[in-house]
Amino acid sequence: MLRRLSLMRVGSILTASQKQVTAHDRIASPAVTLDDDLRTALTRLLGSPDGRLRVLNDQGHVCGEITFDDLRAAIRGD
Repeated sequence: MLRRLSLMRVGSILTASQKQVTAHDRIASPAVTLDDDLRTALTRLLGSPDGRLRVLNDQGHVCGEITFDDLRAAIRGD
């Protein structure tokens, strides 16, 4: 499973509904980039107090968020 996570990118699982974040979410949650792999995302999620990660684009701007449920769905192929 960890191998599979290391082959998938955050940008590949980000959906339109996950791109809706509030200003508070942008400040409070740890972050990953669109190019980070899902193994990195899992590591950061484990250290996240609220189980969410901000997703940053190439310019460093928040473009969405992901959660444990998003990773779980990606692993199952949902």
